[in-house]
Amino acid sequence: MLTLPASKPLLRLPHIHLSTSSMLSIPFLPHPIRHLVWVFLSGALALLMGVWPLAGSTATEILWDTYGVPHIYANDTEELFRAFGWTQAQSHGDLILRLYGQSRGRAAEYWGEDYLDSDRWVHTVGIFPRAETWYDAQRPEFRRYLDAFAEGVNAYAQANPEAIDDDVKVVLPINGIDLLAHTQQVLHFSFVVSPQQVTALSPEQPMATPRPQRWVLMVG
Repeated sequence: MLTLPASKPLLRLPHIHLSTSSMLSIPFLPHPIRHLVWVFLSGALALLMGVWPLAGSTATEILWDTYGVPHIYANDTEELFRAFGWTQAQSHGDLILRLYGQSRGRAAEYWGEDYLDSDRWVHTVGIFPRAETWYDAQRPEFRRYLDAFAEGVNAYAQANPEAIDDDVKVVLPINGIDLLAHTQQVLHFSFVVSPQQVTALSPEQPMATPRPQRWVLMVG
């Protein structure tokens, strides 16, 4: 299980990563001294921001910069995905759990009849069964990455129950299939096509005027 220890943050200067906006420029100092000053200030800043080792893996660290962006360091991809799931739960736990619940087509079961239309749409277009098919079609290696991300979300929620709204805890635990269902629900069946667009194609209504194609770039 992934947990964050209550011990003092671990500082590893060789692993420090800062954005270019944080780079120090002191042109009036000789280069060797400027380098030492930068190392010293980097260490002090890292202590302020927090470099957190993940229990069970001394090589995995999460560093949060002053903008709230997590920087993750890991020796293997699986640990990286697990830490990524942890950070996403820490930043957006309530939101992503509600979205995962909707992607299952069980939102009305979880949160009431206001979500009936959402569930009806998810079941009409077959989001969750398709997500199961997609999951089975992945290479074993990538399935492990999806599951690792989900484990990170679950671990954060278990270790920090006070940080997750009681209303969305019913969605836990999540798994790799939930991630693929969420991708479909948000991108394929909300952004690219929506219930309103499908309704507009009904024989009882005139054909909707095509809108300009929109594109979304996902950086993995």
